Amino acid sequence: TRIEAINLPSAMQVSSGKLTIQVSPSLAAGMTDSLDYLAHFPYECVEQTISRFLPNVVALRALELAGQPSEELRAKLDKQVNTALQRIYAKQIYDGGWSWWDGQESDPQTTAYVLLGLVEARATGYEIDEDAFGNAIGYLLEHMPRLDPNDAQWQFNRQAFIVYVLTR
Repeated sequence: TRIEAINLPSAMQVSSGKLTIQVSPSLAAGMTDSLDYLAHFPYECVEQTISRFLPNVVALRALELAGQPSEELRAKLDKQVNTALQRIYAKQIYDGGWSWWDGQESDPQTTAYVLLGLVEARATGYEIDEDAFGNAIGYLLEHMPRLDPNDAQWQFNRQAFIVYVLTR
């Protein structure tokens, strides 16, 4: 075991901070602590609903593939994911898409992000409402941004993300 010195800037007040070092036997084992933070994230917009459970279902699948399944984590996630799915279904707009906040028009990027969450939840074993899933795909196919070479780079990045989600 080797201990390295950490040199802090001289202007830093060492009494105003804290350093915590945590050692885990594997990357998979180290992921579980960060999952609790995501479960208690404070916002309720569509994006935050997906951001709360998407990393968790991916991490759970990674743990299971690494041979470290966690029944306790699965049980906690079951409740979280099922609650999030019901919220997502309730916020789907009549045209098949989702908006960032209630009362806005559907947005292709937000819809693609929700669809990615549904894809990952399904891959982890959660049952997904086929109507909501199909309507989201239909919305994205109908509202795919039409770009020309003079459009800004971010528009091409957004379109690439939407195409990626549709291929998933």
